[in-house]
Amino acid sequence: MSTITEPNVAGSAAAAAAAQLAALSTAVDDVVTPVVVATFIACLLYGVLLYMAATYFMRFGSSDRLVFKVLVGFLTLSALGDTINDCAWAWLTTVTALLDPSVLGRVPVEFVVYACFTGPNVFLAQGFFTWRVWIISERRNWWLPSFMLLLELAAFALALYLAYWGTTVTLLTEFARINNVMYAWLSVSLHCDLLITFGTVYYLLIRPRRIAGNTPVSSLSSPIGRLVVKTFQTNAASLAVQVLVLVVIVTKGTTLWYTVPGFLESKVYVISVIATLNARKSLSPNSSGDSYAHHSRFAASNKHRAGPSFDHNAQLSVPVHAHISEDAQIDEDRSTKELPFGSLETAYAVRFDRASMNDENDVEVGRKA
Repeated sequence: MSTITEPNVAGSAAAAAAAQLAALSTAVDDVVTPVVVATFIACLLYGVLLYMAATYFMRFGSSDRLVFKVLVGFLTLSALGDTINDCAWAWLTTVTALLDPSVLGRVPVEFVVYACFTGPNVFLAQGFFTWRVWIISERRNWWLPSFMLLLELAAFALALYLAYWGTTVTLLTEFARINNVMYAWLSVSLHCDLLITFGTVYYLLIRPRRIAGNTPVSSLSSPIGRLVVKTFQTNAASLAVQVLVLVVIVTKGTTLWYTVPGFLESKVYVISVIATLNARKSLSPNSSGDSYAHHSRFAASNKHRAGPSFDHNAQLSVPVHAHISEDAQIDEDRSTKELPFGSLETAYAVRFDRASMNDENDVEVGRKA
């Protein structure tokens, strides 16, 4: 009996070891690898964010609105906390898992912290762009920003619920219970980003071209540079990340590969906000840098400023200031008393200067021209 039992025991032990090895390999592929890759990319992206935040404070730290400075400062610090949490999650799945592999199957506290950071950051960024859509619509479009605000509040509430749920469960396999909540959160945020992108594209790109034709208004010489700036200004980058998160969750919902775009989500939103604020100087030395602000200033100024404007084939009317100087030449041999009225030999010089646009009159950030 012993000779028969020993091979069975050995075979069972080998099968158990093989099953454990397969489980560990699956955990590495589906949990460890995506978290480590996501953390690495997130750290690189936060470096970009930090550089852009430093650029903002160097350019506008002493002159910009207090609310903008507080917003950028808060989002930068919040994104830092989010990045630290990403690193903690990577430490858990690598170093801690070596001593206790069972942690790979449990819902980590880092998930709760992730939801607590991502929810408010996305809410504030979307709120900024929603307000901006209202501003660039000349404060006339109320219904679209109001609807977007309702979507943002719903997404924020769902994010807080996910954070709460993470404190009530222990196993990652229980994620299947809240798939509907995850899909609802991502869908609501996705629809909000779609509306934000549609609104900003219309008011910044489509509407000005209808008014002014195809006159180029951006001073960036590189088409790629203009594309990158407009991508962030129209919230298209955040929209792309939301779509990617939703696609990964649908296709690989049983793994943590959604963390790759998920770890980037908060930072991309923050970068979009800072890039929009920084673009007020990077596109043009005297203007906000946006085609809408550029054209709307001209349209408003034509009604109030003195001086001629030129309209060639329905192109953009550019306001100018006329400077007229009079040069009187008097013959020294003749007394001015002997000259009849109006007989002075005069020459007039007229110089037309393009009206300067002060950064203080930034339509896109709520300052009327």
